[in-house]
Amino acid sequence: MVFPVWKYGFLHWEDSAYVTENPVVAGGLTLTSFKAALTTAPEANWMPFTWLAMAAQTDLAGPPPHAFLFRFTSLILHAFAGLLLWLLLAGQRPDWRWAAIIATATFLIHPQRVESVAWVSSQKDLWATLWILAAALCYSQTWTERPNISTPNATVPWRIFAGLFFALSLLSKPSGVSAPLLILVVESARGIPWKTALKRTVPFFGLSIAVVLISWRMNTTQEMLFDPSSISLLDRMTRALAIVSHHVATFLAPASLAPELVQPVPAWPWVTGGIAIILGILAALLTPKLRPVALPLFCWLILLVPISGIIPSPMVFTSDRMHHLPSLALSFAIAALFHQITTISRHPFSTVVGVVVCAVPIAVWSSLSHKQSFIWKDDETLFRHIVTHYPHHALAHVNLGVLALSKNDTATARQQFIRAATQGDRPLFSAWNNLLILQMKENDFQSAVATAQGLTVAFPKRAESWYLLGSTHRAHQDLEAALEAFQKADLLRPDSLMILNAMSHCLTQLNRAEEAAQIQSRIPAHLRQ
Repeated sequence: MVFPVWKYGFLHWEDSAYVTENPVVAGGLTLTSFKAALTTAPEANWMPFTWLAMAAQTDLAGPPPHAFLFRFTSLILHAFAGLLLWLLLAGQRPDWRWAAIIATATFLIHPQRVESVAWVSSQKDLWATLWILAAALCYSQTWTERPNISTPNATVPWRIFAGLFFALSLLSKPSGVSAPLLILVVESARGIPWKTALKRTVPFFGLSIAVVLISWRMNTTQEMLFDPSSISLLDRMTRALAIVSHHVATFLAPASLAPELVQPVPAWPWVTGGIAIILGILAALLTPKLRPVALPLFCWLILLVPISGIIPSPMVFTSDRMHHLPSLALSFAIAALFHQITTISRHPFSTVVGVVVCAVPIAVWSSLSHKQSFIWKDDETLFRHIVTHYPHHALAHVNLGVLALSKNDTATARQQFIRAATQGDRPLFSAWNNLLILQMKENDFQSAVATAQGLTVAFPKRAESWYLLGSTHRAHQDLEAALEAFQKADLLRPDSLMILNAMSHCLTQLNRAEEAAQIQSRIPAHLRQ
């Protein structure tokens, strides 16, 4: 379905920051890169295993990194994940053979998987998924099921491997922290007392908590796309409900997928749909005959929590790659549903009919996935596809503007930056910043001042916004306005040498030497200009 992607090169969008210009990856696997992967968070992502795996891929082909090897690795990882998923599903019950095949095929070829496989920067999702499946497969060997009895089997090595693989998953991408809840729910559904099930999952919960704390500490420098405290709990809950509806809608009709879709203030039909889906799953849990299907769907809801927006985070967008891990729970639901439908009828050909019926959507999804893979050919193809389906996608317009600038097409670049800044689906700092830089280069100071003022309205709590406004006023020789802007920037970031030097120079030009000296005294002597 996505074989064409191995012929493509790296995208400039994030692949440069993740791979080609990332010193942890681009230099190959060394002692320095190993230390950096553990102690730093490139691109505000603490995922040491993924960084080291990418560095190893660089070494295999020899620096610099080669896109072919990275993309081929992504294809292999996805294929192995499918194999592990089939083994896990087929091992649940002897009569789940065809159900496991249908569910695994859906996971492998669905268009929602294309982004994670086709985009090198999203390889972290593939590693995390592979290790979670390996952990689940090992865990499934830990306890032996007998009629009305659940006896611990003497399989300590399986438990150790399950913990090891789960740890590797968290080190590949920390968003799998809610996975232990899946084990708890599944164990409880098998009739095991919840206290016993909880004891069995304590090591997994411990790993999750440790990784959450480390990741939170390492990612403190991450740029916030919004201030979490500014969004009420009710707002976050409505966004989460809309995410549930969005995921179901794009699963059933994945015709116009695009990366990083912003979560808007959700329309009530989406919220109502989310409520209906959740209530339906809860109602099915109370129905014994529907419980085998409802339980994995409930697990899917749990896995959506870290990306749903309920928990305050800098993430205000949804993306196909963010649903990669939750889709594992959907695979269990699909297998259970197929098995139940085909066993309702005692007819010997019911399974054959079920396979034929399921083959139709699988074939359609496979065709859509193949078509979807072509949009990842290069940056321009990708972003033009996005704006075709989502005209207000700010990130796509910014990147199209940057591409236009690389071709010296300043008129198109200006148009794209203006669209991103004024009509975009989210406030994007780079949209205003790029537009401001372009206007300054063209000596259009009047427009530049207006853009800089718009930047401070969109990002009032960012010191860079006020610094850029001050720099614009200063270039326009409006020193008093420049000083006022620099002072506001200083209040937001009092330790910035750049801002302190700008304030000092303004005061000097305004013949306010005493105040300039006071500002200079805040700068270490060896750094004063």
